[in-house]
Amino acid sequence: MKKQNWPLLLAQFIESRRHSPFVWGEHDCCLFVADAIELICNVDPAAPYRGKYTTAMGSYRALKKYGDGSIAGALSVCFQEIAPCDLGRGDAAMVEVDGEMAAALSFGNKLWVAGENGLNTLLRSSAIQAWRIA
Repeated sequence: MKKQNWPLLLAQFIESRRHSPFVWGEHDCCLFVADAIELICNVDPAAPYRGKYTTAMGSYRALKKYGDGSIAGALSVCFQEIAPCDLGRGDAAMVEVDGEMAAALSFGNKLWVAGENGLNTLLRSSAIQAWRIA
């Protein structure tokens, strides 16, 4: 369940990460979304993966060892999948960025995703899959 003041917390969180560089195992697409969820819901969907990888290959191995090997599978363990067109503020999404799948966070009319030099935004219509964060 989201905290009562979650929209403000989420806006502040996004602003605090706006220029954070992408670092595997610290500030990557999955941990950006998981950190936001932990902040607004007190639930850490990435708990099994934290501290388990520092590279792209390590991320894949951690997802494989503790889940089905996919970001979508990891999100589906914790949250209800919804149609991408039903994305709301504070929900999670799967997007494709430069040919790779990435986790993103819905806020405002955008999807926010961790990128090489900070957060990038995409249109909500870019969502391939989505999950309700309640």
